[in-house]
Amino acid sequence: LSGQEIRFEVSVRYPDGVERLVAITYIPHRREDGGIRGVFGLAVDLSERKQAEEDLRNSQRLLQTVFDTIPHVLYAKDREGRYMMVNQTALDAYGLLPEDFLGKHITEVATLERKELEALAEWDRKVIATGERIEIPAMDVTPLQGEPHVLSLTKLPFRNEAGEVEGLVSIAQDITARVRAEKALKEHEERFRNIVDHSPSAITLKDPRGHYQLVNRIFTDWVDRKSGA
Repeated sequence: LSGQEIRFEVSVRYPDGVERLVAITYIPHRREDGGIRGVFGLAVDLSERKQAEEDLRNSQRLLQTVFDTIPHVLYAKDREGRYMMVNQTALDAYGLLPEDFLGKHITEVATLERKELEALAEWDRKVIATGERIEIPAMDVTPLQGEPHVLSLTKLPFRNEAGEVEGLVSIAQDITARVRAEKALKEHEERFRNIVDHSPSAITLKDPRGHYQLVNRIFTDWVDRKSGA
């Protein structure tokens, strides 16, 4: 005997034919003078614990896979605002790795300008404190890498079995293209309206039922003169 404690794991076939993982520990039993008198042996069946750990890992992998299929920035945080999960879209959007996020507060991760990070952190705290969902229809953000864009945000709490708020989930959809398209359409409509209103001819537009959808100033002036005649 070396006098050292020995620990190892081994697969053991039980009488019922089932193999189980067992942790074996040998501890030296010493005499008063320090010499080895014998050894204590301890065997602990680890099968259920190992299976529970494997089930947990499988569940986490499944959840991460679901997260990664979402085409928007998605993450989960604990009550203190530390990242617990981020999806691949978030990593791609900011050019970072999982370890750049996990276990850190939003203000510790270099993604956006400081004032924008602080605004997001404040909304996170509100969700945790109130347990209520928050919708931010449009937020202008400036990534430290890349062009400014517009996000539509949804933040909602997640709860434990007792109904207590354990953290939050946040999803950010990039709506920059839609906002730009809406702005371009509005500008186009304003230009069209300006051209129509300055036309020297009366212009009208009706729907299939004969209801006016558009009239210009020349037409309204003509109607007013005719009504006053």
